[in-house]
Amino acid sequence: MSRHWLGRWINTSTAHNVHHAKARYNFGWHFLFWDRMMGTLSPHYDQHYREAGLRADRG
Repeated sequence: MSRHWLGRWINTSTAHNVHHAKARYNFGWHFLFWDRMMGTLSPHYDQHYREAGLRADRG
């Protein structure tokens, strides 16, 4: 979803968790638009998102 044209703009629980773990990133509420535009999206967001999906798949 983080690579989908629409999914790139919708906030996820992964972004929320990274925000709390590293309070320097991911300030968006429902959308990632401003984080992407202002450079406050975690540089490792896509990696964290993929890892969270892999953990969920393993159960």
